[in-house]
Parts: sequence; structure tokens; C-alpha cells
Amino acid sequence: SFRTKSIRAFILPIIISFIAIYISVNKATAFYLVSLALILFMMIHYYMEYFHKRNVKRFLTFSSFLLIFISRAELFFSPSSYLHYAVGHSIELVGYVLLLVNLFIILKNGQKK
Repeated sequence: SFRTKSIRAFILPIIISFIAIYISVNKATAFYLVSLALILFMMIHYYMEYFHKRNVKRFLTFSSFLLIFISRAELFFSPSSYLHYAVGHSIELVGYVLLLVNLFIILKNGQKK
């Protein structure tokens, strides 16, 4: 739902992410920080989409990315605690389930038309 036709807008964050992870000393920490930044970008985008036109599908998408963002923040602290690891993955599961529910709603509404 990003309304851009430029392939560079999609490839540039991926290249920057791989470079940052490749040159870092602690690969897991770099991965969690880069994924946290990318998910934050998507979360802000979907919040602005929801703010401009409020509907259930946009709210579910924003909520799912918010939960995935929170789970990534939890997983950032997981090397020091098993509790953070379990909570992070549990929250992540709920976020992905919300995305799946949103997909089913979109597919169901698309078949009616």
C-alpha cells in the first residue's frame, strides 16, 4: 500500500540493512535495531493512513505493526532474559495473526464485488 512506483524506494532500505548487519560486531543486535527501525517506518506510515481515513482494515494493519514493533523491542532485550524472549515472540504472534485477519477481511470483501 506504499504508493510509489520507484523500485529504489524498496531496495535502498534492504541494502542499507544488509550492510549494517554485515559490518556490525554483534549481528543479532544489529538485526533487531535495523528491523526495529524499518518496522517503525511502516508503523508510522500506516498510522498516517489510518489518521486520514479511518476504517477497520487500516486500524488492524496499524495495530499489527504496532504489536510487531513492540515485540521487536522486547526481543532486543532477549539476550539478557528468557522472559523478554517469550513475551516478544508472543506479542509478535498476535501481530501476525492480526495481519492474517486483515488479509481474510480484504479477501472476503474482494470476493463480494
